[in-house]
Amino acid sequence: MKQKVHSFFAVIITSAFFCFSSICHALPPKTFGGLDLNERDELLFTVSQEYKTLFSVQLAKQGLDSEFKKLTCYPELLTPLPFSDSLLIRNKYGSAVYSNVEKTLKWISDSEDLRPIKMSPDGKWLCYVEKEISGTEKLLLQNTSTGEKKLLVEKISVETGCVNVKWSPDSSFVLYEKNGFIYFMNPEMSFRNVSLSEKYRKIGKGTIQNVEWTLQKSLLYIDGDIIYRIHESELYIRGLYSSFTGGGAVIGRLLYAFDSSQDCFWCNSDGSQLVINTGNKFVTYCIVNEEKYDFVQPVIQQPLSIVPGAPLGCSVFWQLDGTPILWIDYIRYADKKNICSVYSLSDKIHLISSASNSIAPVLSPDRKYVAFSDESTFLLYSLDGWKETLAITGQNIVSAAWNNISGIYIGGKETVRYLEFKEIDYTVTKKDSVMFLSSVYKSFWHEGSVAAYTSSSSPAYLYNTDLNTWKEIDNSQNENPSAAMVQTNSNFRVFIGEADNTNYTNSVYIRTLDKNAFTYPLDGKAQQIAPVRKKASLIFDAASDAKGIGRILYILNKYDACGTFFINGEFIQRYPLETKLLSDSGNICASMFFCNVDLLNTTYMVDSDFIRQGLARNEDDFYMVTGKELSLLWHAPFNRYNSVIKEAGSKSGYLYVDASKIEYDCLVIPLSVGTADRDLEAVIVSLINDGYEFVSVLDLIEKSSSISE
Repeated sequence: MKQKVHSFFAVIITSAFFCFSSICHALPPKTFGGLDLNERDELLFTVSQEYKTLFSVQLAKQGLDSEFKKLTCYPELLTPLPFSDSLLIRNKYGSAVYSNVEKTLKWISDSEDLRPIKMSPDGKWLCYVEKEISGTEKLLLQNTSTGEKKLLVEKISVETGCVNVKWSPDSSFVLYEKNGFIYFMNPEMSFRNVSLSEKYRKIGKGTIQNVEWTLQKSLLYIDGDIIYRIHESELYIRGLYSSFTGGGAVIGRLLYAFDSSQDCFWCNSDGSQLVINTGNKFVTYCIVNEEKYDFVQPVIQQPLSIVPGAPLGCSVFWQLDGTPILWIDYIRYADKKNICSVYSLSDKIHLISSASNSIAPVLSPDRKYVAFSDESTFLLYSLDGWKETLAITGQNIVSAAWNNISGIYIGGKETVRYLEFKEIDYTVTKKDSVMFLSSVYKSFWHEGSVAAYTSSSSPAYLYNTDLNTWKEIDNSQNENPSAAMVQTNSNFRVFIGEADNTNYTNSVYIRTLDKNAFTYPLDGKAQQIAPVRKKASLIFDAASDAKGIGRILYILNKYDACGTFFINGEFIQRYPLETKLLSDSGNICASMFFCNVDLLNTTYMVDSDFIRQGLARNEDDFYMVTGKELSLLWHAPFNRYNSVIKEAGSKSGYLYVDASKIEYDCLVIPLSVGTADRDLEAVIVSLINDGYEFVSVLDLIEKSSSISE
């Protein structure tokens, strides 16, 4: 029975992801290596592009006799599939399903698709985004047993990395947003075609940030400063009579209005306590006065400036004693590293742990444990007092996903493992095993099979062709396998040469050794001339708001996109730490004058000396804060200038940047710090998908000028 369930689920997942648009990264060129040829004319080779993937292929006299076979599977995204006790793995080479019952890995798609999904807790339903040929995107609900789909939202504004729905803990309802309103749907009734019209399933104004489920079959909905509670049993009544009854039962009021475009909140199991993140600037831990319907009672309010860096975002977990744990991700000012700090909230805030380059924390299904990482250590913490339960070292962690309350998949850069653990008399016992390899350091043919090492110090692994998995070789005799890499047999010689495609650093060639000698490339794309990519530059005005600086830098780094920041003197004075973070980020820091005024306003006497002195003052202020010099690029506040202003800057050695004047196949995207972090990732992904590469604005100016001449 489990075999049938697993196979059918694989078909459904393939169907669900077939129409997804892939999220492209600005990837480095592909590099071939690790050539090893056996006497059966089978070639092993690796492709390096962010990570090293191992392939095999059967050679033939006039070309390849089979497609490339993937022998490793990198865990960019992991999604547990509850019904089949299986795991969905996705990366740039496609999607695969690992069966924890059959211990097999099967590839179900060769198309890259790293779009997120939101599966219901019971695994019966999933929501995902599908891109239309027209370029618009829609939100769909799918039955994982039958593959049947229902449309939730025809056209959506997608925040990359998110599916904006929230499932009830018992999977009975899903909440979604559409055109500024929040709606609910019962998937069971919807697929039986007995669901009410959408207009009777409206909860109220807002986004998915306005609502949060409790564990007691109710949800909290915040409208302005009013907190409502709606029980699952009342959803349809509220929907039918919302114009008369409002948004639910009022249980309290906030001290200030909730803005769902930038705020979010978390609640405990019964909704009696809230933690609210206001604009990623400060958090408030408060008690809901449900009996009095009064203002919430603040326990503590804490600015996020408590961390020594630019905040990226927060998560909240509730300990078994009912107190909240606050997780803050940030880019540290001192060294630009991604750090997380974990705090216990009560009437005071206490730092209880921290980690570097952690994966997103993953809460166990029973809400007793949180899994995360610290560099090359996988960590498991109990929410009973935030105590370290397990620590496994040895490799950097990429992803993690819970299978059940006593099992978790750990996706590392070298291996993907399954960890089982049990609590017996308050003692944790663990059992973990390697399921398959993520990447390889060295691979070769060994006694008719494929052997590999994942690092210079790792054990040796042997590949199982039938299961598509790997097992550690028993080295009880202290003898690890080794072999010389072979590039020639009786039929072929393989070698690495130059590639014509700029998306490849090299190319693999196969030469036949019979009398009719013939040479052909392993990958024909490496010999195809790549089209010249269009150029795009991202420029940011840093004038009066530093909100989102950390997020902007994180996204630029994620997509290897360079930005140019035009920094105003008022910004430098107000946000010296953020200014230094920008100067250390590797992006270009340019000038936007020393004050944020309209230089064409007739109220001011603006002449050449005024402009030159203002630019000089901005240089000095920037140097005092950062110890570095501004680049010699500038533009006036609000880009309001005339020939006198532009000429004055030129006399000071500055080149004026007017994005509207850059033409031809170049594209400049102007954004403002404080709002850019909301849609920056979607803009970058769209440009990459449209064939653009990111360069500095100076490169665009030079190219535009050279074409003009």
